[in-house]
Amino acid sequence: MRRNVCVGDTHLSQRFETFGYRKDKLPEYIGNFRKNFPEFRDRLVEIYTELDQREVYYFNRFYSNSFHIYLVQDTVVECADIFRKIIPELGLNPSYMQILSEGTGKDFVPSHNQRWTYETRPIVEAMMHTKAILRTLLGIDIDKIKDPQLIHLLYPLYPIS
Repeated sequence: MRRNVCVGDTHLSQRFETFGYRKDKLPEYIGNFRKNFPEFRDRLVEIYTELDQREVYYFNRFYSNSFHIYLVQDTVVECADIFRKIIPELGLNPSYMQILSEGTGKDFVPSHNQRWTYETRPIVEAMMHTKAILRTLLGIDIDKIKDPQLIHLLYPLYPIS
């Protein structure tokens, strides 16, 4: 049975506090998202469109052992930087941060060809997680969504629930 997410839920509040955030600040964080997101929406749409159009290209680069897969890292990093600016007082979700740290900041060196999947799969994972988060964010009607639903949708990006 699916459980509804609500701000007053003790379990969710405890999880929120494990990241060092005060639950009494939750309305402020959500307010900042509602205020800041529109400023970055157009650029996020451009990034999503680029990732969506080039997804097959990047998958082919991965499977054909092409160093061009490394190029998507710049787009992923730019997107993560924007995510940080939307709610600057919150860090990004630790799981997403781990994916980013493993899938960005890599430079191609010929020895990567010997362990191609090990070196490049994290890049593809970072791209796909970023694209999925973007798809969720861009599908939000910020004027109509209620705070509990918004919190639930933002959790993969920010540890706020």
